[in-house]
Amino acid sequence: MPIDDLTALGQKMREARKNKELTQQELSDLSHVSVKQIANIGKGKMLYSSCPPEMRDTLLHHTQETVKELSELSEKFETN
Repeated sequence: MPIDDLTALGQKMREARKNKELTQQELSDLSHVSVKQIANIGKGKMLYSSCPPEMRDTLLHHTQETVKELSELSEKFETN
């Protein structure tokens, strides 16, 4: 995943969180993703670039799953 994509993902997540007036801790509690990971995603800081190539697919998969969960959570809030 290119750095620009990671930065865009982080901005999108941060904006969605703030639009819902959620703190990082509240989002962590709702999504079961650690506050540290939420903060790192929000800043576009992922370990992807420093990961050995053989681990990048695993990291990318987990990141995509996290995005999916957070997107579903966001949709849930929009319907309520």
